[in-house]
Amino acid sequence: MLVRIDPKTYADNWETESTLFENKEIYKRLNQITPNGNVLEIGSGVGLATLALASSHSVLAIDNNVHLVSKARARLAAAKSTAEIVIADIFEPSAECVTAIRDFSPKVITGWFLGSHADDQERYVGADVPLEHWAKKYRENIEDAMLTTNICPPSVEWVHLAGRTGMIAGASADFVSQETKDDYDKYVFLPNGFEVIDVQVLDWDTSDSSFQYGAAPNPNILPGKSIPKILSILAKRKGL
Repeated sequence: MLVRIDPKTYADNWETESTLFENKEIYKRLNQITPNGNVLEIGSGVGLATLALASSHSVLAIDNNVHLVSKARARLAAAKSTAEIVIADIFEPSAECVTAIRDFSPKVITGWFLGSHADDQERYVGADVPLEHWAKKYRENIEDAMLTTNICPPSVEWVHLAGRTGMIAGASADFVSQETKDDYDKYVFLPNGFEVIDVQVLDWDTSDSSFQYGAAPNPNILPGKSIPKILSILAKRKGL
């Protein structure tokens, strides 16, 4: 049973999980996949992914959780990083946020491990959606919001998503990659002028994790033991 937690507790819990990602060099690996150019990071988290991106990119991040932003800014300051974070709601960006994004002229948008606490999920997920589907629907709503004109100006050529998944034992990486491409092209990217050009299935060791991940029931998933994996999904604007 998932326990409803407040924004500060969520930030504290995410710091622990994000540190595990950092220690296992997941952020480093994802940064290696991210194309060159200015990066708009959707969700600064506690700043560990931001620092990984900033090692080889100019970075502007947005996040609406002030507790996460506080942790992230402290890390950036300690590392003397030039990455900047704007406190903003991706669903309701302020005029200042929209101006900051356009002035930054991002070439890449990243959305790694998108999610939030129950208050955000409840606010931006319809009341008709069952509780067990909140986390999935919230992530899908963020993915849609990322591609709106306020967040994704014409300068953006690439979108790089990363998320957690369960891969059925025996399923090939090629099968998972093709299914992922087909799904994201149909529902997320092609309607917005982008196309998936690369999907990578990365190992994800959850043995040290205590973070509560919600998993919506999916009748389309084949039966069998589910192996935790991370999906890296890279899309490019069509015509470029």
